This record gives sequence, structure tokens and C-alpha cells, in this order.
Amino acid sequence: MKKVLVIIFFLSILTPLSSQIMWQFKKDTLITWHYSGGDEFNGDKIDEVKWNYSYGWARSIFTNKEQQYYTEGHNHKVKNGQLSIQAIRKDTVAKTVDYMKDSDSLIDNKRFFGLNKKTFAFTSGMIQSKETFSHGYFECRLKIPKQKGYWPAFWLFSGDPYEEIDIFEGKSERTSQVHIDTHCRGCDKISYYLSKRSYGGWAKTRADLSGEFNILSCEWTNDYVRYYLNGQFIGNSNVNFKNPKNIIFNLAIPADDGPFHPGPVKKDTGKVAFEIDYLRIWDKSPSHQKKNPELIQRHGTYIANETNFIDKKFNKRKNKLVYGKKSAAKNEGIFISFFNDPGQLQFTVLGSFGKQFPLLEILDEENKILESKLLTQTIVNINSWPFKQKSVTIKISYQNKVASSVIAIP
Repeated sequence: MKKVLVIIFFLSILTPLSSQIMWQFKKDTLITWHYSGGDEFNGDKIDEVKWNYSYGWARSIFTNKEQQYYTEGHNHKVKNGQLSIQAIRKDTVAKTVDYMKDSDSLIDNKRFFGLNKKTFAFTSGMIQSKETFSHGYFECRLKIPKQKGYWPAFWLFSGDPYEEIDIFEGKSERTSQVHIDTHCRGCDKISYYLSKRSYGGWAKTRADLSGEFNILSCEWTNDYVRYYLNGQFIGNSNVNFKNPKNIIFNLAIPADDGPFHPGPVKKDTGKVAFEIDYLRIWDKSPSHQKKNPELIQRHGTYIANETNFIDKKFNKRKNKLVYGKKSAAKNEGIFISFFNDPGQLQFTVLGSFGKQFPLLEILDEENKILESKLLTQTIVNINSWPFKQKSVTIKISYQNKVASSVIAIP
């Protein structure tokens, strides 16, 4: 008889119900992530304690020849737990850089990009975090515009020294493709035919980025940045980024002769929206856990999905350049996070499951099972239990690994 080595991982944490945990079930290990911050956009306006409306050094990246002027909150709508960043075709005369004179020249690397005060063809919006962040797991649920020619993005940036992690860049006419990359000066160079270049490119997927919400995320460590779409691995950059970074969401409008060209057609005169459901930041250290997080609301039903969002029919050149070596994905698995709604426990299950779904068990203080179900649906109603519990044990089993957390219920 063949002997099989079964490795079981147990994690037990006493934590209030308002704390959030995410487990990452990999093939050979189990990682616990602790919610350390973010924004659920639950109010009716941008939280200006958390966010700025511009880069601070410019209202547009003039070296990209972008057509938009980022306004001071006029193109931002917060409603029903979502942020809508809107682009509007509207001629606007304004300064590119607030602190420069109207007649100052915009110059980069000895190249002239016009005068500081100019006419922008669009107004649009962006937000940049006032706080900077280091290593962790960053995720956002978003939906891009349907109209062609727009350039939404979710990224991390440090200006000095220059380092950039593009978790997601999109082009609204490329509704199933995700652009990912890392940028820095003099590092992260990979072989590209007979030359060297920075990591990045378009990942082809089966997702519908404009028709429905999708979750884009990355894990940033000392040694790499790994990219995910709905919990499924889509790319890996072996780069050593150590500097804290701001988080940025923006909706840019490219020029016909600039990066991510072409821009919108001239007859497109309506409002265009880049929708952001939430930003969540996770950290491996319990000491970084946010003690009193804002209420995380359920903005839709998450159903465990066997769909493989990743298109395997990409050419060999992009296989190496964007997706990394095939071995890079062999240890990937699924992500399961849980948090509270009033009277409910919510679970978000992301990744590629194959034929096996995770098993959820909820145990009372006497270790008796209150609930047992496969995580194909993700809402558990606490009020349906026969009597009030002071604490429960959440136990999730998946592929010979068990994650367990003791939760105090106030």
C-alpha cells in the first residue's frame, strides 16, 4: 500500500468579529493575511483624510501627452458603496503644474512639451493615497469604461527613487486584457531578444472587464511582485522594491500619438466612468492589523467559480515576458477572506478550484458544528443560529490544509 504524507496546517487566532482575515491556500503552504487598511467608499464623498486629487507635482503626466486635467474632486462620485471616476470631454484652460508660472516651459530630459498653462480636451479624476505603503497584498474590485479610447489604472508609485508597480492598466477597447508591469531606473531588466527591457505587457484573459466587476491584485515582497486576476495568477516580476509607495487610481485619456493610444473618437461627448468598489490592503504581520476597520459591506454576491480566467493561447514570447516561466504558477492556489456584515459572516473565495471546493465549518464554544457547507456560496447568517454565541471557531479545509480562527462575537 502506498503511503501518502498529509500535511495539515492549523491557525488559531482570537480576534474580534470586526477584524478581517484572508487565507491564501498554496500547494505547499498556508499564508494568513491581516486586513491593514483600504477604503470601502461607504460614504457620499471622497475621504480627504485618506486621498489627494492629484499627484502633487502635476494635474496630468505631460510626458505621456495625456489629454485630461485632473480636477479637485469634481469628477468623483461616491454612491452605493462605490467610487465612480468620470471623464468628460470639456475644454479646460489650466496649469499642468500648480506651482509653476503660466508661461513656464514643460521640459523633461531636454525635451519640450509645451507651456505650463494649456487647453486640456477633457476633465477627469484621480485619487492618490496620502499614506504610503510597503510590502503586502493589494486588491481592488473594479470595472472599466465601455467606451473606446480610455486608460484606467490602479498602481503603486514612489517618486524618489522612481519605482512603479502597475497592478492594472487597461484600455477600454481591450475589454479582456490586463496590462501589468514594474518600472524602475537601472533595475528589473529581463532578456528580450538581444537586448534588455523592463518587465511587463498585456495578459490575455477571458474576463469581461467592462461588463462586470473583476478583482485585480498583487503581492509585493522583497523579492518579487506577483499579479492576480480574480485570485488567479497572471504574472510575476522578480524585482527588489523596498521604498514605500502611494496608491493611485486614475482615468487618463491618451493622445493618438502617445502611450496607450489611440484616444477617444471626437463624437464621444458623454460621461465615461471608471468604477471602483473597494480597495483592501493586507499584511502578513498581525501587528499591522487595523484595530477598528470600517464596515465592509457586501456589494454583490460572490459565488465560487471554476472558470479559468487565464487564456493559455498566448505566444511563446509573451509567455516568458509577461506570464513568467510556467514553474512560477505551479504553487498557486486560492484565496479565502472573511469579514462581517451586521448579523452575518461573509466569505470571498477567489482562485482556480478544479474539482474541489473548500469546506467551511463553524463550531460553537463546545466544539459542536453550527454550520457545515462547501464554499460555493459565501454568506452565513449568524442570526439563524439557535442561540447567541460569545465566540465561534471558523474552520476551512482545502486540499489537506486546515485554517482555523476563533472569533469573539460581541
